[in-house]
Amino acid sequence: AERDYRVFVREKSFRYSLINSGLDPVEISLDEVVSPDINIVILADIRGKMTEQAKANLRHYIDRGGNLLVMLK
Repeated sequence: AERDYRVFVREKSFRYSLINSGLDPVEISLDEVVSPDINIVILADIRGKMTEQAKANLRHYIDRGGNLLVMLK
């Protein structure tokens, strides 16, 4: 759930959160081309099948050297 990842991403009181590591987290849709300004894509809590367009956009992002982190429970 969103609540489970909030601490990891945005909680200022959690020393190791992404925001405290100098990152500026934003939510994106993989159904659109990933902007070149995005340095890391985190896939978290995937609840269904990805669309073919989302797979193609993710593949393109990775092929151009993008970083990917997959979080599973």
